[in-house]
Amino acid sequence: MNRKSVLVIIVILIMLAGALISGLAYTNSRTFNLTLVVSPVNSGNGSSDQFAFYVLSNGKLTSSSDIVLPSNTLIEVTIFEHDPGPSPPFVDYAQNVLGTQMNRIILFNKVLGVTSANEVPNQGQGRYVMQVNSSDISDTFSISNGVNIPIPPSSIVIGYITFNSPGTYSWGDMCNCGPSMYVQGEMYGTITVQ
Repeated sequence: MNRKSVLVIIVILIMLAGALISGLAYTNSRTFNLTLVVSPVNSGNGSSDQFAFYVLSNGKLTSSSDIVLPSNTLIEVTIFEHDPGPSPPFVDYAQNVLGTQMNRIILFNKVLGVTSANEVPNQGQGRYVMQVNSSDISDTFSISNGVNIPIPPSSIVIGYITFNSPGTYSWGDMCNCGPSMYVQGEMYGTITVQ
C-alpha cells in the first residue's frame, strides 16, 4: 500500500469513529416527555363548554397549575387539543411557532374529537409547520421564555424545547377562551425548571 492509500484509510477510520461517537451521544441524550391534554372542564361559572390544559401522567389527567421540568434536557411537548372550535388569538404573533427546535412543530390536523383517545398517529401523517393561520387556532401554549406553540382545533401538535437553566416561568394561552382564561391550572400556570 502506498502512503496516499494509508492516509485515505486513516481519514475514513477517523470519520467512522466520529460518526459512531456522535451516534452514541445522540442515543444517550436525555429526553423528557411532557404530554398536555386540552379537555372539557366546568370552571364553576355555569359554562360546560370550557376547556382546560391538563398534564397527562401515567394515564391520568393532573393539574397544569405548576408543571415541573428538568433543565438542560430536550423536552418533547405533545399537546392533544380536544376543543373542536377556533378561538382567534388576541396577540398578533400567536400564529407563529417560536422557541421550539427550528421554530417548528409537527402538526396532526383535524384528527381528534372531544372524546378521542390521547394517542399520537403515525408520525408520517403529521407535517412540519412554522405557523398556523390565526383564524384556525383554538389555543396556544405560550411560555414566558419566548416559546409559543399555536394549536388548531381537534389536532395534535408535537414540539421540542430546552430550558438551559433552572428557574420559574409562566405559561398561558393567548386565545380568548372564556372564563377558564382566569383560572390557574386551566389556561395559565407556572413551569418550575429544576
